[in-house]
Amino acid sequence: MKHSIQVKLMVLFVGLTTAAFLFCWLLNSWCLEPYYMSEKQNHFKKAYQTIDKVFRTEDSSMSWELLYRFLSQFCDRNHLAMILYSSEGIPVFSSTQDIDYMWSKLQSYLLEDPTNQFEVLKKTDNYQIVKDYDQRSQSYYIEMWGFFSDRALFLMSMPLASIRDSIAISNRFFVYISVIVVFLSALAILWTTRGITKPILRLTAISKKMSSLDFTEIYHGNSHDEIQVLGDNFNHLAQTLELTISQLQSANVQLQKDIQEKIRIDQQRKEFLSNVSHELKTPIALIQGYAEGLTENILEDEQSKQNYYQVIQEEAEKMSKIVQQLLTLSHLESGKDILEYRDFDLIQLLKTMLNSLTILFQQKGIEVIFVEEESLFVYADEFKIETVLMNYLSNALNHAEGKKQIRVSIEKDFIAHQVKVFVFNTGKAIPEKDLGQIWDKFYKVDKSRTREYGGSGVGLSIVKAIIEAHRQSLGVINKDDGVEFWFSVKMKALDR
Repeated sequence: MKHSIQVKLMVLFVGLTTAAFLFCWLLNSWCLEPYYMSEKQNHFKKAYQTIDKVFRTEDSSMSWELLYRFLSQFCDRNHLAMILYSSEGIPVFSSTQDIDYMWSKLQSYLLEDPTNQFEVLKKTDNYQIVKDYDQRSQSYYIEMWGFFSDRALFLMSMPLASIRDSIAISNRFFVYISVIVVFLSALAILWTTRGITKPILRLTAISKKMSSLDFTEIYHGNSHDEIQVLGDNFNHLAQTLELTISQLQSANVQLQKDIQEKIRIDQQRKEFLSNVSHELKTPIALIQGYAEGLTENILEDEQSKQNYYQVIQEEAEKMSKIVQQLLTLSHLESGKDILEYRDFDLIQLLKTMLNSLTILFQQKGIEVIFVEEESLFVYADEFKIETVLMNYLSNALNHAEGKKQIRVSIEKDFIAHQVKVFVFNTGKAIPEKDLGQIWDKFYKVDKSRTREYGGSGVGLSIVKAIIEAHRQSLGVINKDDGVEFWFSVKMKALDR
């Protein structure tokens, strides 16, 4: 990753560590020597005060012994050279073998030798602390010279070269340590940040899938920190989004269905108005024409007038039948027509209906086959089932051709506890493209044939509405020599 948090943290930490070490190195380079010189001046002052106190002590024998011990320890500890002369000019103490050189330097300070170029660091009435360049050793020294209370002379000298060498060595060591510490710190921050960035990378991958509406990934962790809280919130967000999107999708699907249903209903309404207008147009035109003829007395004989009256009556009855069928269908489809369930003998109902249609069958030379004799009770609305049977039988009567045969049969299904009634007629098969539409209002497979027997195209729609109201099934099957319609009805319960 180009701008990884892990890399940023490591660079930031290493940068800060390096800057801290660099700052310390600069402080060590620039401030250590002045601090060291300040400390040495303090040591010089302390030594002066201690020695001066000894000179003011009454017990001089003990004091000189203590003084010698103190001066020896002080010179060894601070790596400096020192000479001390009494007020009579007698050497009292020397930490170096080069007493003559030290004495000559002290004299040059006392006599203020103009050739001796030195820098005064501190000056009091009794002593001075100076920084001097020694031509013989080609190096700088920090030195303290002056008088004690009893006018004893002294000179303390320390080379500055040793200080600068110590600083250089210290800085080199500090650089080595810094490099090692920075490297180890980089490894430590790399290992530490990996534990932080790993769950963040995991959350990043999850959020990328969420942006593609994939909510299957779940964050798992047990860190019990802010990242764990963020992961739990991601999981909750994913569940909420998944549920919300699912609800939106369901609502969208339902909306699409509602829209399609509205379109379908609107289309049906338009088709219904068109079909009703078409069905009523012809009888209205006939009634209007024949009524005008009677009104204008264009007929002279009584027989012609009777024919006109008969036509008007027949067309009015046809219109009434269509309107009645439409009202029946509307009540069935809207659920306003309440079914009156009861037990009745289906076989007896069929025999009665076939007997009532015997004259029509004989007029058209149709053979009716129905061999069921045993009673079979069903549980349904008898009047509505009679309407279904009448539509099936009328349909078979009007379309029977060839052998002109109608077969009515019963099939019992004890597992489903229902009865299937089949009405078959010989004749032409229904085209496959029309099989799914014959149940629609005003749909006619053969309009000229339907017009011959006065069909309106509503009968099968009423059949479908009745059977669906009974929560049963129906259908039509093309046979080799004809067409078979069927429907199911519930058997009578054994405990009734």
